[in-house]
Parts: sequence; structure tokens; C-alpha cells
Amino acid sequence: MTDDEALREALLEINHLRAREAAALREANALLRGVQRMNTAPSPGTALVELLHSVAATMRCECVAVVRNVNGDAHFHPTVGETMGRVLKGAGAQLTDKSRLVLDLALTTWWSATVGPYRSLVVVPIAMSGADAAILCLSGVPGAFTKADILLLTRLSELAAQALATHDLAARNALLAAVIDRAPIALTISDATRPDGPLIYVNDAYCAMTGYGRDEVIGRHCPFLSAEPAGSAEMTRLRQTITTGEVGRFEFASHHRDGSLFDTDVTVFPVEVAPGRRYLVASQIDTTERRGAERERDQTRHRMVAALSEASEGFLILDAQGLVVLANPPWRELYSGAPCGWTEGRAFVDIWADRLVVAGVPRAEAAARAGCRLEAMRGGRRDHQETLPDGRVVLLSETSFGGSQSVSIATDVTRLEHSKRELALRAAAIEAAQDGIAIIDEDGRFVYMNSAHLEMFGYAAHEVIGHSWMMLYADPDTERLRSTILPNLSRGGYWRGELIGRHKTGRKVDQELSLTRLSGSGMVCLTRDIGMRKRQEAENLRLREQLNAAQRQEAIGVIAAGVAHDFNNVIAAISGSATLLAEDDALAERERAHAGRILKASDRARNLVGRLLDFGKRRDRPERIDAAEVLAEASDLIAASVTGGLEVHLELPDEAVPVTIDATDFLQIVLNFVINARDAMGGAQGNITVELIAEATPETFGEVVIGNVRPGPYAALSVGDGGMGISPENFRSIFEPYVSSKGEGGTGLGLAVVAELTREAGGLIAIRSKVGRGTRITLFLPRTGELVARSTPWRASAREPDLTLDGRIILVIDDDQLAGEVTTAALERMGAEAALCCDPEDALEAVREDPEAWDALVTDYEMPGLDGRALAHAAHALRGDLPCVCVTGRRDVRQADSPFAAVLTKPVNPRDLAAALVAAVIRKERVLQ
Repeated sequence: MTDDEALREALLEINHLRAREAAALREANALLRGVQRMNTAPSPGTALVELLHSVAATMRCECVAVVRNVNGDAHFHPTVGETMGRVLKGAGAQLTDKSRLVLDLALTTWWSATVGPYRSLVVVPIAMSGADAAILCLSGVPGAFTKADILLLTRLSELAAQALATHDLAARNALLAAVIDRAPIALTISDATRPDGPLIYVNDAYCAMTGYGRDEVIGRHCPFLSAEPAGSAEMTRLRQTITTGEVGRFEFASHHRDGSLFDTDVTVFPVEVAPGRRYLVASQIDTTERRGAERERDQTRHRMVAALSEASEGFLILDAQGLVVLANPPWRELYSGAPCGWTEGRAFVDIWADRLVVAGVPRAEAAARAGCRLEAMRGGRRDHQETLPDGRVVLLSETSFGGSQSVSIATDVTRLEHSKRELALRAAAIEAAQDGIAIIDEDGRFVYMNSAHLEMFGYAAHEVIGHSWMMLYADPDTERLRSTILPNLSRGGYWRGELIGRHKTGRKVDQELSLTRLSGSGMVCLTRDIGMRKRQEAENLRLREQLNAAQRQEAIGVIAAGVAHDFNNVIAAISGSATLLAEDDALAERERAHAGRILKASDRARNLVGRLLDFGKRRDRPERIDAAEVLAEASDLIAASVTGGLEVHLELPDEAVPVTIDATDFLQIVLNFVINARDAMGGAQGNITVELIAEATPETFGEVVIGNVRPGPYAALSVGDGGMGISPENFRSIFEPYVSSKGEGGTGLGLAVVAELTREAGGLIAIRSKVGRGTRITLFLPRTGELVARSTPWRASAREPDLTLDGRIILVIDDDQLAGEVTTAALERMGAEAALCCDPEDALEAVREDPEAWDALVTDYEMPGLDGRALAHAAHALRGDLPCVCVTGRRDVRQADSPFAAVLTKPVNPRDLAAALVAAVIRKERVLQ
């Protein structure tokens, strides 16, 4: 190496050493200036600011700041140098997480010119536990900082960490000092390491409370204000608390600076700063007013408890937690039963649940009910009644106050409720009385009137209350009241008699009146409507007459049943004989025609007997008939119902007149009308008109007395006479049972039967009549549609092959010999061999002798000794397959519940009897096959 090269290397090394020495000197000077400014700062809180000024001078920059990362934002405080913003949004991490050199801030995306007019920066994190902070230098010139500045700033950040910690601590201490000094509660600090425990600090509130200044109390023994004796319980407890180092609360009486007393609540707690350095902190509150209020409250409460204890009502007071504050003796007596009683401080729900459990309520249900009771008490004012287990009635008035507090007042109203109940019962009895009751004051005005009295005269209460009681009477009766009745009432205090009152509508009220004078307060009036009683008596008489009529009708029905049975036997003999004559080819045609008329009359007689048995019973709906045809066939019978000089003129339309009614019922109505017309004529000569009208309007034929007019066409049957006539007031009464205008010659049942038959057919009856000028009575029947062919009486004809009884041996049993002979002759005419027995016992003996000899039995039902049913059962016991046919005059014998193969009603058609026997015999033979 040449000398020049060695010289150059030596010079370079010297320059490098000089640069290092200059950097070291700069760093040392910067640290020295920083330490000096921190040490010369006026307070620990300003040391950080002094350090920042030293850094600004060392770095030759416009602004130096401490930056913190607060929730991602960069917060700058404190700052020195030129003015800059306090917050840079979103740049907390970029400026605090690591050392950073930015040559031109304009090229970054996170810097904002609103912070300051700077172009370059250098930032170094501050190494401080728990702090996310850095020291930041800013310059308005781009590229103002180098990497050497980062190294220098890193060394200065160590001083910044110390200054920042001191700054934060000073800030906290200043805050705590300000809080303690300005706290509204008196605070004292004494040195607990010294025996006398002198005060080393008191705040402003303490000075204001006691009247002393700080210089007057600092260094003195802390209890110097206490008015408590040294040996008192509170002072003894205070010494124990200080010795054990615990927290304690005490109540003391203390002296003001002027010597007056005041009450305080003192809370004492120890504070140990370092080993061997202990302090005693005490907070004090002036409780003079509060304790005075508490004493006043306690005195008031004692007075209230004493007063409530003497009250007759029960009082219960609960606090906001539902605890018992007060339960006076009457309450405890009314609501006894809880095992622990109503001890103050106990929960209401527990006491109430215990009472319910003692009464037998399950614990869970008792707790739920107790909770509901408490909520109801807290729900606002409510008044209600309760009935205690011993029967006493308690009126409870409950209300809430002060939020959730509540009070309940219980009053024993048992006697009051009994009195109210008795008064209510009396008032109800008076109001419900059937007799009218009124109270009249001394001036003669109504003050009360019960419903019966009001209803009797037709007034409402407001129309009579306050008005004179004379308003209910007309002038003549008022005069009698004033002249006779009231003087007698004044003398005797009581009057009773009959008087005519005046209804609101003006009609008379026949009344029985009772007046009773009340001492000095008017009178009581009792009244009864005699007219109502008389009407009731008349109604009772009418009901008794109806009952008698019903009993007579029942008796007639019983007699009719017996007569009908015997009459059916007679009709059976007549119709059977007529049938035999009609079948006799040897007779002339004229005689056979007479036999046919006998058969037709027998058929109608049989139906009439059936109606006699069915009187008052509901029957099946009849078939439709042609009224014109029925009247035409019965014209001879109608004409035969009148005698003497009377003539019947029958007027029939040419067209059919379809109506729905039984033909026999229709003929019975016509005959009743004609016979009544005949009787109304009284044997005089004249004409009776019977007219059938195909379509008529009921309103044009007089007053409708039976039935109600319905929409639709009607056919009319009108019967007119020139007799004595009927007065309009008797139009309806002639249709009532047992009402007759014929005297002893009438039964009063004919038109009653007509009325029933008309109602069953849905028809009407109208009457037009004048006394002395005759009567026209008209039957209206609803017209119907298509006609159903009517069955005609059976006429003799050649025996049909399938009804032959040739060779059959039949036993006939009938207690009426004439009817039995006719039946036997009819069977023999049909080829059978018939034997007649009038005694059922003889017939049973004949079957017993030879059960197989008989092909069938024909028996009556009602017979002496043994009826038809018993006879058939006995015959079947001898021979189970013996056919038995019943021929009876009764209508209540049914085949379904009898031992008979068939049941026929007298008078029986020989063809029907033969058909029944043939069917029974054939049925038996098929079974045997």
C-alpha cells in the first residue's frame, strides 16, 4: 500500500470517528437537555411537556407530540410546537405499533392534512407497560428526517416513558385530590402509625360541617370533636375496629366549633400505602336532621300504633317488600290462625299461607293464593267483603301508597249485615207480596208503593210517589174517604172495608182496603183486588165444570165401549144376514136391492160405532173423497132424518168436489147439521137446504167460529133452516160439550163431535143467523188435488176359486149366538163345515177331545170367563199349528202381539173372513210340508 492510500484510509477513519462522536455528542446533549428540563419542571404533570420541548429543539422540527391508539384512532396529547389536530381517524396502529420514518406524508392514504400542514414524520413507540403510545416528530419539509433521527428518538423515548408515567400518575392524583377535596361528604385522614393518630388531611366538606379551618385541625387527635364519653359502647367499638384494621360504621354526637351539638354517621376504614405506613380514613355525614326526623317518625309511629291499638277496626300495614309493619290487636283477632302470628317484619305471604294451610289448603295452593292476595292489595283501592270461618262478616278497605306499600282496614260488619239482610228480606217480602202495599206520609202523599199496588192501578212509581193518595179514587169515593173513613181511622187507628178505586185508564178497581195509622208519620195502606178474586172464583167454577164434563165424557167413553161391542154384534148379525140374502139367487132383484141398502147402512153403522170408540183420540189422516159423490149416495139417509112436513133440498154441483176427510165423518157432520136444523124448526112445515159449493170464500158466509182461515181454496157444505135462530153471543158456546139449547131432549155432544171432526180435517165452520129468522151453518174443507178411489161396500158375487173353503171343518166361538149363527151360515155358504160354540170353555173342550179334527178356529175376543186371546193360547197348547182367526168388535186388538193368524173387525165381510181362513190354512199346510 502506498503512502497516499494509507493517508486516505486514515482520513476516512478519522471522518467516520468524528461523525460517530458528533452523533454521540448530539444524543448525549439531547438526553442531558431532556433530563434537565424534566428535573426543572414546576410539577410532575408538566415534566412530559418539558421533555417534548427538548425533543423539538434536538430534532429541529415544527411539532412534537405523544400519540396514543384509542380504539383504532390516533389521539395526540400532549403536543408542543405548532398547532395540530387532536385526532387522526383510523391511524392509531400506523403510528404506535412500530418505529416509522415517512419522508412525504402526501404519498400516504392514512394521513389527513386536517391534523396539520406537515410533509414528513418520524415516530418511535414508547416502551411503557400497558400503554399503546409513541413519540412523534413532524416537519413541514419533505425528507426532513433520517434513520439517524430514529435512533436518537429511540433513546429519547426512554425518557418519554418515564415522563409519560409520571404525567399519568400526576393526572390521576390530581383527579383524586380534586374529588376528595370537593366531595360533599366530610373526609379525614389520620396517621395510624402514631399513637395519637393525628389528622394529616381534611377536605372542604369537613371544614364546612364542623366550622373549623384546616390549620385548626391538622395535627390534632381525630376524636377531639366527639361528644361521646370515652367509655361509651360506640367509642369502645371504634377502638376495637382500629386495632383489628376492619371497616366499621358508627353513630356519634359531635361538637361544632361554636359548641353546639350535631349527630354524625362515621365510616372508618384503614389504608396501608406501604409496610409500616398505615392511615385511617373516615367519612362523616351530618345526620342531625335525619335523626330528628327519625325520632319524630318513631314518636308519630308510637302515637299511631297506640291509637290504632285502641281502634275497633283492624289495621294491617305492609311495606314495599310485603313485610308486616303494623298489625293491631283487632286485626290479629280477626285473622288469627297463623302459627307464628302477625309478627312485625314477617312476610305477609308467609303468614297468610300458614293460615290457609292450618285451614286445610295444600301448601302450594296456599302460597299461590297468598301471593295473589298481596298483588290485589297493591293494585290500588278496593273495597270488598269476606266471610270468616266462624261466620263473621268483615268489610275490607284496601289501598296502596308510596309505590308498593299497602294498608288494609278490616271492620266487623256482622251485625250490620244481619240487619241489612233482615231489612232486605222484609223489603223483598213487601215488594213480592201479592197484595198492594203503600206508605203515605203525614201530608197524605205516597212515599212508597210496591209492585202489586202499582200494577193494580196501572201506574209507574214516578207517577205516584210524592202525589196525594186521593188520586186513586173518584170524587164520590174521595168524599167518603174524607167524611167517614179518615175520621174513623183517626179515632181507632185502623180501618178496613171495601172501596172502588180508579185505574190509570179510568176503569174501576174493586178493592178491599186496609188502613193503619203510624204514630206521627202517616199511615200504611194494604189493598187487594176483589175483582181478581171474583174472577178467580169464576175461573175455579169453570174448571170444576170442565172437570165434571171430562169425568162425564170419560164415563160415556167407558159406557160407549161396552155398548159399541154389543152393537157391533148386532150389526154383524144384520150385515151377515143381508149378505146371505144378497147372495141368494132365488130372491127377486128388488129384494136383493133392499139387502144391498141394508149392507150399505150396516157399513155406515160400523164406521159410526168406530167413531164412537175413537172419540177424543188422534186418528190417521183420512183419504181424499169426492164430497158430491158421498152426498149423492147418502141422499136417502139424509132425507130419512127429517119427518113431518119438512123437506130436504139437496143441491150438488155437476163437478167433483175433492176434499180430505173420512167419508163417515163427513156424513156424520151433515146429519148433525140437518138434525139440528130439523129441531130448530120445532115441527113446523118448511124446507131445509143442503148445498154443496165447489169453491167458496169463508168470509162471505158469516162469522167463523171453529178453526182459522188459511190461504187456499175451500169447498163449502151449507145447511140452512127457517127456525128460531141463534143469538151472536151463543155462536161459539153451542160447540162446547154438554151445552144444548134443546133442554132435556139434547145431550150437548152432537156439535161438540162436529167441532172435533172439523178441526181434525183442517176445516172451518161459519154461522150466519138472526133470532126468529133462521140459521145457516156452513162447513168449509180445504180443496185437494187428485182423488183416490173410494172403497165401496162389498157386494155379493160368485165365490172366487181361491177363496173356497170346501171340506174345511171350522169351529166358531162367539158369546152372541145371533152373530155366531150369521158367521156360521156365511162359512157354510162358502163350502165349509162350521160348528158354533157360545161358551169358550165348551169350544176348548171340543179341541181337547180331538185336536186334529179342526182345520181352524174363528173366535170373538171379549167373552165371559175366557177371552179370545186366552182361548187361542190354550188351543195352541193342545195343537201348536191350529190356525186361529179373531173376529171382534174392538179396535185395539193387534195381530202383531197376539196368537191370531188374522184379526178382523165386526161386522166382518164374509169375503175377508174367507180370505183370512184360506191364508191361515194354506200357511199351516206349507209349514207342514
